[in-house]
Amino acid sequence: MIFNISILTFAETTNKDNKTITDGEWNEKGFKSNWRNPTPQADYVVRVGDIDNFGVGWKWTSQNFFGDNFEEIDPFSGKSTTGHYWGSGYDRNDNFKWEVINTNEPNGLDRIITVSGYGVKPNTSGIGADGYSNRMSRIGNTLQKAPKVTPRDVNGTININHNIRSILQESSTEKGGFQIKYAMLQMFVDDFQPNAGGAVAGGAIYQVKFIDDDLRETRIPELEDLINHLNQTGPVGKLISFEIPSRYLDLLRNNNDLKINIDDPETGAGDGYAVDFVKLLINPKELVHEGSITGRVTDKNSNPIEKAYVEVNGRWKTFTDKNGTYKIDNVVSGLASVKSYKAGEYKEQTKPTDIVDKETKILNFELEHIYNLNNLVDLDKKVGNNLGKDGEEEYEVTLDIKKNNKNENNGTLNLKDCVIEDEIADEFIIKSDSYKAVEFKNSKPREVKVEMEQSGNILKCNFNNTGDNDGISISYKIKRANNEIKPGRYPTSRKPAVLEYSAINDGNIRQKVQFPQVEVSLLEGIPNELISLQRNIKGQSNNISQGKEFEVEYTINPQPIPVNKIENTNNKEITLVIDTSGSMEEKINGKSKLNIMKDVAKNFVGKFEKDSKVDIALIEYNNEARSLYSFDKLSKSRIDKNEKLTEGNIDEIAKHFNVIIRYDKANGYYYLYINNQYKQVYKVSDIINESINATIDSLSANGSTNIGDGLRRAYYMQQSDSDTDKYIIIMTDGKSESYSVNNNNNFMIQNGTPYKTYSTIYYSNGRIYDYREKSRIYANTVAENLLGKSAIKTFVVGFGEGANTSNQEIANSAKGSYFDTLNEEQIKEIYNKIAKVVEANVSAEISFDETIPGAQYIEAVTREDGKHVVGNNSEWLTINEDRITGSLKNINYTKQGDYFVAEPIKFSLKFKGKESCNLDKAVAKYTVNKNSKDKSEEKSFNKLPINITKTNNIIKQGIFVKDNKTNNYILGGTESVENKIKTNSINIVRTIKQSIGIMIKVNTSDINIEIEIDTENKDLKLDDKGSKLNVHEINDGVISKEPVFTKLCKLNKITNNDFVGKDINGKDFTFETGKTYIIEYIFVTDIKESNSISLVQIINKVKIDGIEKGKLKIDVKGLPKLE
Repeated sequence: MIFNISILTFAETTNKDNKTITDGEWNEKGFKSNWRNPTPQADYVVRVGDIDNFGVGWKWTSQNFFGDNFEEIDPFSGKSTTGHYWGSGYDRNDNFKWEVINTNEPNGLDRIITVSGYGVKPNTSGIGADGYSNRMSRIGNTLQKAPKVTPRDVNGTININHNIRSILQESSTEKGGFQIKYAMLQMFVDDFQPNAGGAVAGGAIYQVKFIDDDLRETRIPELEDLINHLNQTGPVGKLISFEIPSRYLDLLRNNNDLKINIDDPETGAGDGYAVDFVKLLINPKELVHEGSITGRVTDKNSNPIEKAYVEVNGRWKTFTDKNGTYKIDNVVSGLASVKSYKAGEYKEQTKPTDIVDKETKILNFELEHIYNLNNLVDLDKKVGNNLGKDGEEEYEVTLDIKKNNKNENNGTLNLKDCVIEDEIADEFIIKSDSYKAVEFKNSKPREVKVEMEQSGNILKCNFNNTGDNDGISISYKIKRANNEIKPGRYPTSRKPAVLEYSAINDGNIRQKVQFPQVEVSLLEGIPNELISLQRNIKGQSNNISQGKEFEVEYTINPQPIPVNKIENTNNKEITLVIDTSGSMEEKINGKSKLNIMKDVAKNFVGKFEKDSKVDIALIEYNNEARSLYSFDKLSKSRIDKNEKLTEGNIDEIAKHFNVIIRYDKANGYYYLYINNQYKQVYKVSDIINESINATIDSLSANGSTNIGDGLRRAYYMQQSDSDTDKYIIIMTDGKSESYSVNNNNNFMIQNGTPYKTYSTIYYSNGRIYDYREKSRIYANTVAENLLGKSAIKTFVVGFGEGANTSNQEIANSAKGSYFDTLNEEQIKEIYNKIAKVVEANVSAEISFDETIPGAQYIEAVTREDGKHVVGNNSEWLTINEDRITGSLKNINYTKQGDYFVAEPIKFSLKFKGKESCNLDKAVAKYTVNKNSKDKSEEKSFNKLPINITKTNNIIKQGIFVKDNKTNNYILGGTESVENKIKTNSINIVRTIKQSIGIMIKVNTSDINIEIEIDTENKDLKLDDKGSKLNVHEINDGVISKEPVFTKLCKLNKITNNDFVGKDINGKDFTFETGKTYIIEYIFVTDIKESNSISLVQIINKVKIDGIEKGKLKIDVKGLPKLE
């Protein structure tokens, strides 16, 4: 019998002990969330039954739990309860009862259910019954058996009244609408003992059925498998979490109730069970209770199995590594059915286990090898990389024969009378001189001779006794037969190659085994030269003064690629993300930016009207992002967009797109009802375009700008078929001013609805509640961590003068492209260009490697066309001493006539010269990406000789102080490299001698020095009486105590002539190359009495080799003249 439960919507009230945000009050008999306000756990939650462990509760008392190992649990943690009493007086207590007449509990819950086959089907030998099936009730003081409740009774089937069909109808006219992408069922179950588990000899085999509103039944084998792995002897309770497979989701969409029937009508086993509550989650997001599972997959000899498949509850999947190890995180807590196998090699094994919140479960598998008549050997066929050019392909084919280590009864490769026959495909010819055979013994290769014969395209290889070898490999080369073959993937053989052999220990039996087929690519027309390269020094010759900056320009010119030489086969998904913040109401030439964008977007959509391989989705964003038109509304079976509407197909098409189509039979016209009006349509593409355009026309502007949330929504909308090329085009008229967070107040980068958004607020009095910096960081975080790590091609379009340069940074983080537009014509042109990029579906990337042995790297310069900012950061360049490496991605091609073309890539690097060198180690590797079939070319830039000319330089200058204890030193000066400058103002006593010093490094023998000292104040008089010029030599950092040259000179100007001839001590002097000197000149200041405390300046100018190298200003405060 089938029974229904009507579930009311329960308001959430405060209960600190038994209340969660997604489950409501635990003691209520049911709960529904508000589908318009998604919870952190799911978009919509429906629970049937109270959460009370069948009235036993979750805390231990002597009347409800037995055993000494009691642990109080959270029912959602995945842990099983401690064994509890059965109730109804059977175990000498009356703390709780399971009476059928208890009408306070929803049907199918909080009562013992006995399978319908027990007592009806003939007992099979050994089949018994558990305590629930033999349960008792107390009437007065007498124990009696309680009436049976089976899943066929009205009160034995669970019913979830979810109202989803009504919700979908109600939300169909709203933006975004309510959608079902995933669904999960959670059940807290008790005392299931199927498959000879626990106390039931023989064991029940459960069937699970979902029943719709019209009482149609659907078997759910995945849930049956999960329940049939339970063993709840005790009895104990535990949680089951089951993701409903997508093929059953229409049972939710098309109905308002879901009835669940769990029964064993066949075996006759006496298994009773109970269910405490059932919970349905629509589009589950952040499940609070999650654990991990890890382990190893091996064969029976404990050898690890690499690439074995591991699956948990049909949802969480992975493969083992080379050590046979696997790990899966974030598995929802509860009973899990875990299976592992390796297709074609190892049989499937399934094990149940409990996933416990915040714990890691260890579960190992020992798989059985699949044996057949051919189990003596393992065969493999491999093809190496293309040894020739595109259009002249050449491949080496290898046939491997190895002993089967997985067969414990098998020893070495003991074969005899072996014949290999391989019939080569017509697209290839065999290179007759390329045969080779290698045998392996103890894994060591040794080339051997075998008999090879060729007849046309048939190759035969004969060899006799393989002895105790581990294996043998036969290889040969094939090349493309001609250039007329179309590009594509081709098998190397007409049919699978065959090995025929006898076993040494049983020569009477001949066996035939097939090698696997392999395919290779035959390409055509991709030019051998993909790029041309050029570099030069910008704006100057190759002669660079030492220490001077110079800029090297690099140009990479992609070469045109013939259109007919590239095969574009992938489907494409484009997500248009449109800014609808309040500023989009601003006008450009009398037209609002939003209306301009609507026209641009509709024009863009129209360009793909007839392309059945292109799907377009739509997202708007302001304070947060919303999906307006998703890929869910499009045909995953790829309905032909050009299919014409007929009387026979309009019902199916209308249902698929959830629209109304009216057929005017009298005139033969078809009309789509949209936006409260009928529009004439002719084919499927008209329906798609009208639907998207109507959505675009409905956009309105308000709120702030949350670029990060727009990118996040777009990213998760694109998570579908991996063989689909994906594009995101996001338009913004400003900079990020909002950001989204999850319920932990961290940046929201997960899928789902944000817990909260923060938006910058501008007050009328000029105050700003400013979240702009955090919003910028959020947008970059989303771009870098989601889009930047995916294969999605991202285009960021800035529209209007408000578009901020930070949007370029966002594009860089997403490894995408950025475009600036100011008016309607420009943005139309950009979207037309992007449409051509999508149409071409060809892109490229560049890796760059430069070594500069004689220069110091300074900075990277913006690309000339502004498409890529190649700044000094890890996204672009990595610097290691004199080596610079980096990469540029998303170099997009567009179709122009018969060719795909891409714009030149230009960028510059700034350096500072250290020594002469040749720039001859710059390499660019250019890869054209074509539907995962890549073509690469590595090429060197032209040599660029750099001649670094050495110059004489000032090291520092300033007031020169004599200190006999610590050596002389220099104070002050803009060129100073020491931290001895205490002040720029110096107190000078009138008529007392002062010294200015200039430290220079002499690098050339023909140094030319000019020193000029002057004052900007006429009250400061420089007395040149007794002025002296000294030259001090520095050796090993120590200044000579006595000058190496001394001469009287005029104060206002010193030239090379002052260093010529003998000094006052009769010594000759010449500056020596490579040495460091301090030139000291001594002067006397005289400040007029009337101005004795004024602040005046001495200005010192120095020219070396005709170039002004330094200018020193010294502030002087005159003190009274000493008597």
